[in-house]
Amino acid sequence: MAIILLILLIADMACYLAYCHLPPMPAFIDGTAPLIAVTVFSEIVVAMIV
Repeated sequence: MAIILLILLIADMACYLAYCHLPPMPAFIDGTAPLIAVTVFSEIVVAMIV
């Protein structure tokens, strides 16, 4: 799980850096993709704990 979290962190940073240089609609998609990925990962972790 730590490896998955590290991959998500790196992907988040890459998306954040790209976000600043994109037009509005691609920037919106680029900004929401990491949020969705982290949400899914968090839901999986919660499901494993409960």
